[in-house]
Amino acid sequence: MSLVSNVTWNGKQSFEFYGAALFNNDLFSRFNIMTGVKSSEILPKISLSGMTVADSCEYSSDGTITIDPRTLSVCAFKVNNTICYEDLEGTFLSERMRLGASSPITPSEFTDFVLGRLQTTIGNDMQNVFWNGVAGSTASALLGVCDGLIEIIGASGSGVVTVTGTTVSSSNVQTELGKVFAAIPEQIAGDVVIMVPYAIAQAYKVSLAATTGGLFALGEKPLDYNGVPIVVAPYMPANKMVAANPANIWIGTDLESDWANVLVIDTLETIGEAAVRLAARWKFGVQVGVPAEIVYYRQ
Repeated sequence: MSLVSNVTWNGKQSFEFYGAALFNNDLFSRFNIMTGVKSSEILPKISLSGMTVADSCEYSSDGTITIDPRTLSVCAFKVNNTICYEDLEGTFLSERMRLGASSPITPSEFTDFVLGRLQTTIGNDMQNVFWNGVAGSTASALLGVCDGLIEIIGASGSGVVTVTGTTVSSSNVQTELGKVFAAIPEQIAGDVVIMVPYAIAQAYKVSLAATTGGLFALGEKPLDYNGVPIVVAPYMPANKMVAANPANIWIGTDLESDWANVLVIDTLETIGEAAVRLAARWKFGVQVGVPAEIVYYRQ
């Protein structure tokens, strides 16, 4: 009898799997999500100026309408891996048996365990790509697939508001946050958040504790700078900060097609291989809507 039954998730099931993997975190859930992107989609951008003028009897075409769309492209990712029966018997199964079970785990138990771990791994990997992806880079098979946010806003001529930074520590973090705060465009002042890596958030907590007589060290508190929320961004590079309206940052996926399947395949009964194969495929991409409304702090 084989260890685990074949399982294939597609359609609504795979959407729920990838949706939880990609967007079940505080930061990604704030961004604009575009699903069903096969290759690329246009992000509409239109700006109006000089439209309102003094009334007159005649029709006159006044003002300027500027259409400047941006392209959101997605890249294809996959998971292909094999778990041998021998490895399961020496680790997963033996660990389960120590709990006093009289028989091995059931197929559904193992499948749920593997898919849960896979979901977490995919979510972490895509957060890494979101911040650190550089298309064509040979340094990492994962990060070389497509450009992440830092590469996009850091490109020459990107149009973002750039703030020159330094190595951030608890002794200068309030000064450096002040530089970001001062650079926030007026038009997004009410909707902006400042995204920071974990180390900057910790430095800010230490700094606040030192300047409030230790009161800030008592319990966990939401972080903000002069009323602007500070959001910790996992995998964000050190000594960088990004201030933006989250709705101005787009994530593209293709979770509504046959390309987005999740499979756990027992190969013993098919090709005679004593193993379980994992297979998953999806698409993911990043883009910004209006670069001029993003502040990028970097060294």
